[in-house]
Amino acid sequence: MLTKQEIEAGRIADRFGDVQHMRNICPALFSTEAHPRMSDRYAFTHTYDIVDALQKKDYKVVSIQGGDTRFSKLLVRMRHRQYIESPSIQADGAPELIIMDSHDGTKALKLALGYMRFVCMNGCIAGDLLYNRVFRHASRDLMAQVMLEVNDIGTYVNTLTHSVDAMRNYRTTIGDRIHLADVVTNARFGSDRGETFKLNMRPKLLHRRRHEDTAEDLHTVVNVIQENAIRGGLQYCTDTHSARGRMIRSKPVNEVNKSVAINTQLWNEATVIMQKAA
Repeated sequence: MLTKQEIEAGRIADRFGDVQHMRNICPALFSTEAHPRMSDRYAFTHTYDIVDALQKKDYKVVSIQGGDTRFSKLLVRMRHRQYIESPSIQADGAPELIIMDSHDGTKALKLALGYMRFVCMNGCIAGDLLYNRVFRHASRDLMAQVMLEVNDIGTYVNTLTHSVDAMRNYRTTIGDRIHLADVVTNARFGSDRGETFKLNMRPKLLHRRRHEDTAEDLHTVVNVIQENAIRGGLQYCTDTHSARGRMIRSKPVNEVNKSVAINTQLWNEATVIMQKAA
């Protein structure tokens, strides 16, 4: 089940071709200058122009998050048309190209890869160990650099799909699942949480929401944990050391940086598990 934010992100993407509408709801895409605090060395490149250029290379916008003010962070997910028009190529999911950017100095332009699992419409972002390209806003030929990178992206997409296949073929141990749950607990709630909090959070993060999630392969486990962490609804006590704490439920992760951090750490740890098993 999609969160309200995910549904809205899809609706925004559906109207990407309506430029005036996009200017109103996602002004960061069209910002014509950097935040006033940035120096004269800042090389400005329209995020919209980058996304539009990628569309001309047969990538379609499928989700846009953030960007609701002129300089705020935004995350755009794009999927090659072959995975949209011929879903049988990858029946249960598809790789995606992810663009992250801001013009307030808090985030460089970044390209990453992700994987959308159709059964739950859950989109994981692959970790930096697989693919990570950062472009500082200090180059006058930033657009040319991005386009050169995209021309070679196919190699990394193949690596991503092979990684997903390998995760599907790896059966996790209870130790693997506990480790991944604890990693995400730290990323989601902070590393200062005690062991009791982690112990209580493990079954919540590992809870299977649907029949298709009952498998214990690494790819399924990663998606289960990521979905539970990002979409919220995890009940926990504000004070695990006494009876005075109150029970609350975690909210969905709507902040771009937080979502990316959780995804990246989870995927990187899954990659390490695969490397140790090889």
